[in-house]
Amino acid sequence: AAATTLAFTLPLHALGCVGSRALEGLVAIRPQADEELLCSARVLELAPLLSPVLPLSLPDNEVTKHLTGETRLLEAIRLMVRVLRAKLAGGRTILVFEDVHWTDSSSWKLLEAVRKELSPLLLVVSMRPGAEPKLPPEGTALLAAARRSELSGLRAHEVEELLQRTLGVDSLPTAVAREIMDRSAGNPLFAMEFALAMRDEGLVQIVDGRCELKVSLDLIDFPPSVEALITSRFDRLPPASLLLLKVAAVCGSEFSVEAVKRMLSRSDIDGNGAAGAAIGIPADAIEPTLETLTSSEADMLRRMSGAGRDARGGA
Repeated sequence: AAATTLAFTLPLHALGCVGSRALEGLVAIRPQADEELLCSARVLELAPLLSPVLPLSLPDNEVTKHLTGETRLLEAIRLMVRVLRAKLAGGRTILVFEDVHWTDSSSWKLLEAVRKELSPLLLVVSMRPGAEPKLPPEGTALLAAARRSELSGLRAHEVEELLQRTLGVDSLPTAVAREIMDRSAGNPLFAMEFALAMRDEGLVQIVDGRCELKVSLDLIDFPPSVEALITSRFDRLPPASLLLLKVAAVCGSEFSVEAVKRMLSRSDIDGNGAAGAAIGIPADAIEPTLETLTSSEADMLRRMSGAGRDARGGA
């Protein structure tokens, strides 16, 4: 809940045992749990350990600054599990994690702790076929107890429907649909990115709700992968815009200008706290740079946090 998160930023001497009523209107899940969490001296003491998973930075205190390495990780996991147990107690919870083939060993340890400590719980994870041999031991151990379901690629008519929705058209040339189907193998992300790239480069044109092919498919140099496709599109951006996109993507698929400025301030390697200093963008240029993005680039940005990961390989 937001109330719990914000309360962690208050000084302990001012916080006392305020509970969630002091932050009325910000509670999302089980507000009564905030009373328990905020009245626990141990929770407040270890709160800085939650910084990696919160949209804010909590400075270390006299207790947490001495926690390092594996000890710090295990204490952080125990605290996260305690918060989740308090917030989800009494409910029937489903937690969904996508693209876990990118998950590091620390996150797998957290997932395993959550699986053991929270009940009732349905834990759903998705991953790329064939990625399991590359997982850390913690991931392999957790998946050994899982029930599996393989998802196949979209069928030809489903890809065509997806492309029509993506391009906002009622119809598209059969040859285009077939080519994208063959190259994407039914992967929806690949199919969408190929279609958008063809539109943005003028290879197809949208006219009166129809998609028209403007050049022969034989003359189109299709990138070998969706990674190469997205990379080529980003490489055409001005350097400042590209740097800003990368930072903004960390904020999520939706973000505010202020969130980007806070992220840039936290990334400041010189420690002066100036938004944008770490990557050479003046604070007063952040918003104008974002405003210069075309609608196509904005679409890429909204998909970047998810597509950027999946772009590294197949579905």
